[in-house]
Amino acid sequence: MKPHIVIDARLYGPKHTGLGRYTKNLLLNLPAGKFNYTLLIYPELANEIKKDLGAKFNYVITNIRHYTPAEQIRLPLLLHSLRPDLVHFTHFSKPILYWGKSVVTVHDLIPLVAPAATPRALKRRLFPLYRRLMHEVGARADRIDLLARHRR
Repeated sequence: MKPHIVIDARLYGPKHTGLGRYTKNLLLNLPAGKFNYTLLIYPELANEIKKDLGAKFNYVITNIRHYTPAEQIRLPLLLHSLRPDLVHFTHFSKPILYWGKSVVTVHDLIPLVAPAATPRALKRRLFPLYRRLMHEVGARADRIDLLARHRR
């Protein structure tokens, strides 16, 4: 039996800027046949994603939104029901209550390594929460992928 990998593709496509482009390109380039893939997708993206990716994937449509309490509570329950061997979170927002095997992609560590250089965005205003989430992700992910050409 092929390993079952669930990929959080809720932030798919250019609408979701760099995160969406990364997710789309990752999925377009995954090899078919070696794994049984299931994608978590938003209903409003379903037609676009299925058109782009075809039958290589299984799809689970969900309204569980990023950065919400539902993501922290309902998403782990959904993942548990899917019984994956591995979950790839394409963004740092891995639910704190999910304890299964996982890979987390971190796109931006600037708020941690250079807080003064961070624009006055939500990350800066919520820096203590962001730092805590990064600590949790780092402590509980089986692998962390950092997408950066320049690292310190």
